Amino acid sequence: LLAVPGLAWMSRFHLLQGAMTYVSAPLWLVAVALWTTLSVPLASGVLFLPVMLITLVLLLPRVCGLLSPASKLSVRDLAFALQELIFSSLLAPTLMVQRTMMILSIVSGRASVWDKPKSDQMMLRSALQFHGVEVSLAMILWAGWFASYLSPLVFTAAVPLLLSPVLNRFVSKRHANPIWNPQHETQ
Repeated sequence: LLAVPGLAWMSRFHLLQGAMTYVSAPLWLVAVALWTTLSVPLASGVLFLPVMLITLVLLLPRVCGLLSPASKLSVRDLAFALQELIFSSLLAPTLMVQRTMMILSIVSGRASVWDKPKSDQMMLRSALQFHGVEVSLAMILWAGWFASYLSPLVFTAAVPLLLSPVLNRFVSKRHANPIWNPQHETQ
């Protein structure tokens, strides 16, 4: 699609950015796997620069939005930005696994569908089934840490993956959730 004639450069950029969201997930999964093994510590320099660059790319738009001269930020706005950062950090490992599974299904020739819950709030049992891969991966990561194969950095991914059904259930309460429906946006 990037080579289709007649598309504006901004449209091409958005298509590329959308594709990179999915393509980067398996790459990030490999980086996290290497990062959490005891044989490749983050401080060794092998992964330090790539991890710091990825972190900068992820945080830079948020920082620019907060530091924009046009924005007059209140304490409430800063609190909302902090909440968003916390929740996006907690959801990132789950999205990484979901997008990697989607890429793998496309590459293997299987149908790939992004299912969404039938109701506004996913029931906990359905969330457990939907996030079975994430919970299983979290258990494997915990087992690897207990067996001394993985560093404590594994918890940055294992804890959110283990919590993925609960997080899914929490964020699916869009209308009752003050984080997704802050007071200053509804006025």
